[in-house]
Amino acid sequence: METRPWTSGRGTSSPFVLPSGVRGRLAGRLMLWMNRQHEVVELLGVQPGERVLEVGYGPGGLIRCLARTA
Repeated sequence: METRPWTSGRGTSSPFVLPSGVRGRLAGRLMLWMNRQHEVVELLGVQPGERVLEVGYGPGGLIRCLARTA
């Protein structure tokens, strides 16, 4: 079985890949705006005192919502 690398080896200019600087901050704000963290928290039904593992947290908007709830 051949293993394949996760990347193409080519660079990217997307601010979503490795956010930094002004473009990275704008990308983070766009992700917060487009993602519906409050709806996710409601759908999960997280109760105070419960533990939640958030993987791939991006700019951290969902973590803030979860921290206020759990």
